[in-house]
Amino acid sequence: MGARKNVRRGSGEVISGEDQITDVSKKEARKERPCALNTVELMRVASSSLGMSPSTTMHVAEALYTQGYISYPRTETTQYPANFDLSGTLK
Repeated sequence: MGARKNVRRGSGEVISGEDQITDVSKKEARKERPCALNTVELMRVASSSLGMSPSTTMHVAEALYTQGYISYPRTETTQYPANFDLSGTLK
């Protein structure tokens, strides 16, 4: 059971053909959670990735904090003990 398609080359020539799926594989992947950002790193990433000024970055971070989406945004701590209750802290 193939799917018919027409492919147009850069020259404008149309090529007709049939594609067929011959193999399907499934791979499970796991993505680790990102490391916490300290205040300076948060502002650097927001500036370089999103073009945000430091004041805008901190305004957004404060709003996210007061709405309960992130932990306290003004910190220099990026490492936490293995038994740290992240879910409880964010609630």
